[in-house]
Amino acid sequence: MNYFIVFQNKTFREEKNGQYLWAPQRNNQNRKMFHWENMKKIQPGDIIFSMYRQEMVSVNVATKKAIEANNPFIEHEKTWARDGWLVKADYKVLSRPVSMKKHMNEILPLCPPKYSHFTRKGTGAQGYLFEIDVNLGDLLLELAKRNNDGLKLNR
Repeated sequence: MNYFIVFQNKTFREEKNGQYLWAPQRNNQNRKMFHWENMKKIQPGDIIFSMYRQEMVSVNVATKKAIEANNPFIEHEKTWARDGWLVKADYKVLSRPVSMKKHMNEILPLCPPKYSHFTRKGTGAQGYLFEIDVNLGDLLLELAKRNNDGLKLNR
């Protein structure tokens, strides 16, 4: 099992309602982006932490690996390419979101120096999906459980 963080400030509601994650395959200059390519690393059973406005709002379990899929976001047709990657996931929305800023002193030491998911100022990095190591994944899962009694994940 692997852990990932997804930053969904523009798309959380749509993705949660549809029980999926979606990212383009290429940008407007026809270049691949590593944080979109990470979609192909997700396997069933992997845990994905949804971040929305600097809070962990959902803990999700991938139910399928990535497939090719068209852009589902009508309002973002001009922002993102049509071709993309889609991963189905079981979203567990947290009744009490977890503030990342409040726990940044625990989180930052577990972040890599390059391609980190959080900046040194404690904000989310520019990007969509980041693979994280087991130590940070375990910490985020513990914070979610501590803040939300009875959180159970179907894996």
